[in-house]
Amino acid sequence: MSIFHKVALSVLTGVLVSVSFPVYIHGWQLPNLGWIAWVALVPLFLTYRYSSPRAVFLLTFLSSSIWYLTSCFWVVHAMNVYGQVPLWISLLLLALMVAMLASLVALGPLLAIGVTRVFGGESLVWMTVFWVAADFLRNYFPAGGFPWSGLSMSQAGYLPFIQISDLAGTYGLVFVMIWFNYFLAEGILKLRGESITRLVPKTILAAGLIIFMLIYGQVRIGDVRKEMNDSLKVSVALLQGNISQEEKWDPDKALKIVNTYKRAVLGLSETNVDLIVWPESAFPWYVRSDITGINPATLGLSGNFEDVLPITFMGAVTTASEENYYNSGIVFNSDGDIMRRYHKIHLTPFGEYVPYRKALFFARNLTLSSVDFLKGEDASPIVAGGFAFGPLICYEDIFPELSRATVNLGAEFLVNITNNAWFGETSAPYQQLALATFRAVETRRYLVRATNTGISAVIEPTGGVLVKSGMYESATIVAAVGRLSMKTLYARLGDWFAWGCVAYAVFGLAGVVFKVAEKKWRKKWPKN
Repeated sequence: MSIFHKVALSVLTGVLVSVSFPVYIHGWQLPNLGWIAWVALVPLFLTYRYSSPRAVFLLTFLSSSIWYLTSCFWVVHAMNVYGQVPLWISLLLLALMVAMLASLVALGPLLAIGVTRVFGGESLVWMTVFWVAADFLRNYFPAGGFPWSGLSMSQAGYLPFIQISDLAGTYGLVFVMIWFNYFLAEGILKLRGESITRLVPKTILAAGLIIFMLIYGQVRIGDVRKEMNDSLKVSVALLQGNISQEEKWDPDKALKIVNTYKRAVLGLSETNVDLIVWPESAFPWYVRSDITGINPATLGLSGNFEDVLPITFMGAVTTASEENYYNSGIVFNSDGDIMRRYHKIHLTPFGEYVPYRKALFFARNLTLSSVDFLKGEDASPIVAGGFAFGPLICYEDIFPELSRATVNLGAEFLVNITNNAWFGETSAPYQQLALATFRAVETRRYLVRATNTGISAVIEPTGGVLVKSGMYESATIVAAVGRLSMKTLYARLGDWFAWGCVAYAVFGLAGVVFKVAEKKWRKKWPKN
């Protein structure tokens, strides 16, 4: 296979994976093409047969760079338009991010090919295991992890397929997807006359994995829906103020912003809601640490609710001192008293702090906010009004360990508040909604999202979206959310499957070391 054909096939894979993700550009939305991800990697995998390990790395790097660039270009929009970061620096930071993430993706196939050729074994098995291990690494590196634009993001709309997430997280789904793609590639190579071993058992196993996913998915959807129907309900109102990013911190617009949400709350006075959720940083003033409450009239609560006195969960920036800030969610009772503050645990790089400050010295003053935020520590659920919910702020809903932690501590449902105004008219809000879907399935909890500009939504424990808002519109969503207590295997054991893949990958690498050492030993001490 010529270099041209290898590059062309790699580019094709990059494009196919890109369109399998949610795509939205300036009012135009691509239909759901997530099914393409089940064949998207086949062109790339075909090139591995005729490539050196170094070429495998470079070809995979090319493919993954394409899908990261196309799916994460909103980073430039956020930093340049709203963060006032010069365009060239925004592009440079995007390039650095893509290079790091694409390198992690390419590392898996590089090591898989190396282990197969030196240590032996089935390349199908090694490729799948190393890919999952590299995918797992992206959850923690770089800059605390960025599990965006993984293959699983393409599958949010296919409920039967994603139900295995309550067993093994998204990594179980990725395992099956990589296995199926590589199996198809080997089948094509077999038709081309290449020598492929054990194709019949591989065919049986590939079919078995898909059948298991479908059967398990359908059974679990039925079981979980029964739990949903039998559960006690909480009436939740999600407020979407649709405040432009230019207005959010304009002092002259503060009263207008508060009145926007106040009017939305006043409209709920006859709905008997238990919980009212404002988006991330919806409150336009800083809230000092010594403040114990605010006038309930400011929240639209004074004298307007009779039968049920609702709890309010509101996004705000809170201060620990004149120079220390938290991105917080504050819980108020109906009298305006502060019951609890939750501080965001997983901060956003370049949004709330600058990672690797010494290396990125030129970016020290380029965060989207004017200060570095402090990291929260307490992941315990918020208990108020007789129910318990797990708070998640901004993109904390893309990290499975956070939702898992709060559920294990007693959360009956999950509440995410976020501000997607940074993203503009890009794919990011749709992608984040897709990623959040997996948190609901993994933990079997309702996940409600109150966003500033959309997409606000109620996600069921099956992964289905019960109701959602549009983009860039004012909206109020009221829904009955079940209080669930079941514990999934994934919630109890965490990333056991991903760690298993890591362990098997380490075993393969140890085998390579042993083989190389043995070869050197035999060369140095030949048998007589």
